[in-house]
Amino acid sequence: MKRLVLLLTPTHIAALCWSNQGARPLAHFNHDAAGLADLAQFALQQQQRLFYILTDLAEEDFQQEMIPHLARKDQQRLIGRKLEQRYRGVPYRQGQVHRQLGAQDQLQLSALLNEALLNALISTLLAAQCAIVGVYSVALLTQNLLQKLSLDWPHLLIMSRSTPETLRQSYFANGALQFSRLGCLDSTQDLLAQAEEIIQEVRRARQYLTTLRVMARGEILQVWALFDSNIAQSLQQVAADLAAADDELKLDLQVDLAFLRHQLQLPSECSSWLDVLVAALFRLNLPNQYAQPAVLRFARAKQLSRRIELGAFSLVALAAILLSLALWHGQKLQTQWPSLQQQIEHETQQLASLQQMASDIDPVQMQAVVQLYQRDMANWPSAEETAQRFSQVLAPFTQLQLLHFQWQTGTAGLLASTDPNLPLRAQQIQVILRASAEATEQQAWQQMKQLAAQLQRWPNAKVTLLPSPTEARTSANSHESAAAQPMDFVLQLTLASSPQVAP
Repeated sequence: MKRLVLLLTPTHIAALCWSNQGARPLAHFNHDAAGLADLAQFALQQQQRLFYILTDLAEEDFQQEMIPHLARKDQQRLIGRKLEQRYRGVPYRQGQVHRQLGAQDQLQLSALLNEALLNALISTLLAAQCAIVGVYSVALLTQNLLQKLSLDWPHLLIMSRSTPETLRQSYFANGALQFSRLGCLDSTQDLLAQAEEIIQEVRRARQYLTTLRVMARGEILQVWALFDSNIAQSLQQVAADLAAADDELKLDLQVDLAFLRHQLQLPSECSSWLDVLVAALFRLNLPNQYAQPAVLRFARAKQLSRRIELGAFSLVALAAILLSLALWHGQKLQTQWPSLQQQIEHETQQLASLQQMASDIDPVQMQAVVQLYQRDMANWPSAEETAQRFSQVLAPFTQLQLLHFQWQTGTAGLLASTDPNLPLRAQQIQVILRASAEATEQQAWQQMKQLAAQLQRWPNAKVTLLPSPTEARTSANSHESAAAQPMDFVLQLTLASSPQVAP
């Protein structure tokens, strides 16, 4: 949304907008009936814009106080009482805490005392239902810019002008505005004469601060001369002449707007102090200073309307996205429909074949199969479980090493590879164990007997020791060669049914 700045000076009102050349004046209005009538017509034409009112008046008062540090609500109530005590009946006033100093806060109170000019301007804009964003003063706006720069020099004097015929002096102590004066400057003189007049005003301000004992004579006063580039060179020349003449007042004069523009990240088109002020209002989102809530009602209504429009646009965009997704899914489904039909037909054929197979099944045979599963297959012994149980029993016998493990179950002659004499679901385990080299024959036999006793505790268990290959070799070879061979044992465990109890 386009924006306008209305600069209110003691002599006129200037309407300014931003352009590629900086702040560009659109119109000027005098403080008389004709000027207000022209302003009313202009406001109707520019009704869709946002208006920023920037005052550059002499009748602005500033006060500094110290108050105790309080909670936010209590602090606001105290500031309200202070404003009412000092500026009773003044509509354009404001108070803000500048900084916290220990348990106290530095409070700044200010007010625009010449309300007639400002009332006429605001009434004209509200009659045309123009959106007023806020009312600002050049002095407080300058303080806002210094706060963004984090400059808290002990003594700073800023010389500036928003119109060719005015000259403003603003003095800051530790970043807080102490006073701001508006004077006149003869713009009909040449640039060197104007520069000399500005330097003389700086000297008077420095002497004033020394007289009030705000500054010692030996202290340096930082001076910012914020003017356009045309007069900057003349100011530097005059300041150099004063320094060469051994002036007793110590000044540090800076006249470069480029530093300010760069630090505040303002547009490069800012070539004058007025450009900086207008760009700061548009770019830095500075809070309202003097406007009362009733003055801002049309601006707030426009902001609310704008948010509603953005919300509606977002909903429409979301609906469009969802509709696009629905169309895309519909097109995708349409392209996949033939393959889906083929899949449905294939599954229908499978279902028909399964139904045909189900109709051909004899219920008596099916019942017999179920009974066979429940009686035999569901309770069929597991080789893995039996092997795990056997390994748990064998683990404590450290002098016996398992060489071979064979497991089979009775199938009642159903399988030729199994023992036909073994009953159905009975298990038979045959293992070959070897005694360790460190164990004697007596120790090995002792451990085998203990292992057999442990296995005999299994339900329906029968343990048998079978002849081992070692015994066969012993009978065939001499005693000396047989003694050098390891001792092997063959153990057979038969379980009449699957074990149900842990060993």
